[in-house]
Amino acid sequence: MVTRRSDIAGRLEPVAFGIVLALHLVPVWTVHYFPTQDGPAHVYNTAQFLTLLAGDPLSSRYYATNLHPFPNWATTVLFAGFLRIVSAVTAEKFVVSLYVLGLPLSARYLLTGRRAGAGWLGWLTLPLVYNDFLHRGFYNFLLGIVVMCLVVGYWLRHRSRPSPARLATFCALATLLYFCHLVAFGAAGIALGILTVSALAGVDRMTAAPNGSPAAARREWRRAVLWMLCLLPGVILALQFVLSQHGSPSYSNYRWKTVAWVFYAVTAAENTPIHLIASMLVPALWGAGLAYVVWSRHAPLKWYRDEFLVCSLTLAVLYIVLPEALAGGSFLNPRLALLALLLAVPFFACVPFGAEARRLMIAAAGCLALLLVMLNVRLNWSLQDMVEEYLSAGAGLKPNRTLVSVCLADEGCGAGTRPGRLRMSPLTHASGYIATFRHLIDLSNAQAHLTYFPVRYVPLTDPMPFQNIVEGGHGRRWVPLLPGYSLATGGVIDYVLLWGLEDAGKRGDDTTELMSWLERDFQLSMTSSRGRVRVYTRRDE
Repeated sequence: MVTRRSDIAGRLEPVAFGIVLALHLVPVWTVHYFPTQDGPAHVYNTAQFLTLLAGDPLSSRYYATNLHPFPNWATTVLFAGFLRIVSAVTAEKFVVSLYVLGLPLSARYLLTGRRAGAGWLGWLTLPLVYNDFLHRGFYNFLLGIVVMCLVVGYWLRHRSRPSPARLATFCALATLLYFCHLVAFGAAGIALGILTVSALAGVDRMTAAPNGSPAAARREWRRAVLWMLCLLPGVILALQFVLSQHGSPSYSNYRWKTVAWVFYAVTAAENTPIHLIASMLVPALWGAGLAYVVWSRHAPLKWYRDEFLVCSLTLAVLYIVLPEALAGGSFLNPRLALLALLLAVPFFACVPFGAEARRLMIAAAGCLALLLVMLNVRLNWSLQDMVEEYLSAGAGLKPNRTLVSVCLADEGCGAGTRPGRLRMSPLTHASGYIATFRHLIDLSNAQAHLTYFPVRYVPLTDPMPFQNIVEGGHGRRWVPLLPGYSLATGGVIDYVLLWGLEDAGKRGDDTTELMSWLERDFQLSMTSSRGRVRVYTRRDE
């Protein structure tokens, strides 16, 4: 009877997993706009990339394609395909959905490659789906996590049988991972390196035994070399990219917050008790799994040498010691923390969980995942009015013009001087939506100022050096350097979108120079019904 009940539970588990996974699409598809920080920038830059390929003269005046083999190509390629068949907003939802479904499924693929029957541990990855990086819109990194699981899982499944077709597939996956994100590629390299060293050490121990076979050791070394050679294209590209970047490492001024981030904010989108508590439960769930492994009667004698535990701990150490910004990229530490949590899940497969413990872990992970889904549904719905009011500024804008956006609000764009309710900034790059819809040149496009995205500013028309604020004793002084932009570059600013002016006044920020410039060179052409967004049009437009 017990065996029959276990068989039924085993058959129902994948069904339940599929249902809960499908529910993770609800926050994406029940709102018109899926609010993230960088999502609109990805949409806009892909639209500009396609426009540049078509030879648009206005786009070519301000932007140029950047076809170097750097990371971060994944979202551009995906968006380019989706934008040809669906709207920009729907294309973004398709990309997000690929990640939302891909992370748990690819994790199950890795887990079953580690140990037959360990796929149920994929439930532990469900609470990680709506993490801080999804709220930030870091789509390349998120897709890189999916491909990383596929790369490691593929190696686990086929490492003992490296046929030419399998090696070619592995090489293609590893190179694809590089073009998704460099940090995910590095994490996969660390995991594969640790797994390979462990496998070779085991063979060497067997060879040293009285009945050991040197031929078996040679075969294992040949396999290891073949698999590692498949990583070589990605490694060469990664080294070339890192060496081409400039800038010194940047360490966080609040180091203790960086260390504590993983314990309270890995999935929190708001600074509210329910979001923070739900986020704290994620590492608590991992702690419960670790406790079970440590005290289990079936735990291996040297469980602390498990390859995936060593990998997770390695990433955790790097999370603490590495700078926050390196090789032109930022938010390095939190990325490593998320990867450490994810790669700790296969470690739990080193112990066969009892039926009762398995049901408890599945129930706890499933309930926590559904709680986070509900919190994200509520959050996304609550942000729709804000996003729609912001985007209403585009209604009267003429196409083939230029746009600058200035966001001064406490919430939505990170301009506040104190922590607010939101831990995300859905309006930081929301002008990218307007520019995409109205075919405008977005001069607030920060991605185009960087060297590792497919669209870059033409150097002579780069507006980023002309956008500045000055910290003062009692607040910030918003000093627009943009009046000199036209004189220095020959570029033109046709529209200025201003959001949250009242918030700046309440904070004590000095906007005198900003408003003097707007009143002198522009005229107010639109104010939203709630007064939070204003559009200024160039006087000779």
